[in-house]
Amino acid sequence: AARRLRPVALAAAAVAAATIASGGFVAGLDAGHAYNDWPLMAGRVVPEQYWDPELGYRNLFENTATVQFDHRMLAYATVAATTAVVAVARRGAGGGWRQHSERVRRSVVALGAAVGGQAALGISTLVLYVPVPLAACHQAGALVVWSSALTLLHAVKQTAPRAGAAAAA
Repeated sequence: AARRLRPVALAAAAVAAATIASGGFVAGLDAGHAYNDWPLMAGRVVPEQYWDPELGYRNLFENTATVQFDHRMLAYATVAATTAVVAVARRGAGGGWRQHSERVRRSVVALGAAVGGQAALGISTLVLYVPVPLAACHQAGALVVWSSALTLLHAVKQTAPRAGAAAAA
């Protein structure tokens, strides 16, 4: 059970980490003050100002449109990866949800709730033009998502059979 869940949980944690890092660029550039519509950006899927040829690779760090678009795409990927974690945990071979320890199950639920709440906070923060209390909650939510992802990774690692344990038996 843990063998199937571990790589999916690791992928979700990696995508969450990238999303959190990109959120730092959004905050640093005040990019949340631009493109306050959702799910589109100024009425488009990809904003017109996404790439400035003069900036080159610096678009990824200095272009408001690029930074916000990338953060949104990474956030969607985090939601998708977390959904995959929940699906793998619930549908695993050999008993489904109950095959996992209570700690793993609680960690999966915590990650799902944290990511869902964080997505709702992020969208609300954006469409309400970044009120500071909501933005602060969104930044704190990033810590909750990261902590939940790490807790799940630790729980899955602890419930996995140790290498050589089967051979010793």
